[in-house]
Amino acid sequence: MSDWASDGEGFSTTLLGGFAAGIASALVNDVYAFVYRATTGFASLHPTYGSITVSSIFPSFLAAVGYFALTRFTRHAGTVLALVTAAITFYSFQTAFSATLPDGSAKPPGFDALTLPMHVVVGAVAAFVIPRFAGEIGRLRAWLAACKTTA
Repeated sequence: MSDWASDGEGFSTTLLGGFAAGIASALVNDVYAFVYRATTGFASLHPTYGSITVSSIFPSFLAAVGYFALTRFTRHAGTVLALVTAAITFYSFQTAFSATLPDGSAKPPGFDALTLPMHVVVGAVAAFVIPRFAGEIGRLRAWLAACKTTA
């Protein structure tokens, strides 16, 4: 078990880390989409900024839940999370081999160059931020609790 998990830190702290990772990756991905559209002239309505934001935050929450579960079973939860997010990100690249979108419509030119880097951002930010955020908040809370008992 990681140190922060044994200090009694729990699910809400980990979810907060997932939210932080999701917001960070949503901001990066929304800015990337804006710049990509402005520089390439990509004119498709999809993905929207709303769908980019939701698609950045939701997987980060799932990663946080997974990380919380991993901390209960292994001392290497951060490493396992990084490996799992890398595998999922790699698997998500299979969409590049499809000529259609999930709704069956034709994929517009440049769609993969817009969306695939976003997959990397979400996975990388989740793998990096969630364990560090949860660990730092956990240590801060443990320190504050220790200060209360000595005062």
